Amino acid sequence: MFEKEGWTNYAEAGSRFWEVYEDENSLGQSLEIGSFRSGDAASISWLISPKIDLQSLNNPRVAFRTSTSFADDSSLEALVSSDWDGQIQTIKSATWLPLLARIATKDDDAQIFVDSGDLNLNFYGNALYLAFKYVGSGKTAQDGTFELDDFRTFEK
Repeated sequence: MFEKEGWTNYAEAGSRFWEVYEDENSLGQSLEIGSFRSGDAASISWLISPKIDLQSLNNPRVAFRTSTSFADDSSLEALVSSDWDGQIQTIKSATWLPLLARIATKDDDAQIFVDSGDLNLNFYGNALYLAFKYVGSGKTAQDGTFELDDFRTFEK
């Protein structure tokens, strides 16, 4: 299981958490999530960044890369919250807005990383959390894996 100070790795449903993964397609190591053959009736897993303070940044941006292997009916989305308090028990009650990022889908070539684009964070207040939410289809034999790599915030 991926554990790093400030990051939240939470399984809302099912038994799968984000994990560190290493292969030649990533930049050394990436993070991955998938519920293939987990036996879980449902899979919802969150990976949430530490709080990002935007007050001192001019034109703040975020970017990352994703890939997938046999995504089938599972999905990954990027979300933003400026009202989450950092507590696991309030993840579901916080307001999470979709981040309009390019995320790999089952239609992309397997294990080819797709760049999200440079995503503008100016619209979300002075501080925020970024989340990656994986949802399995409920048919674990058809749930694939998503990889996340090269997560970065920067000024443009």
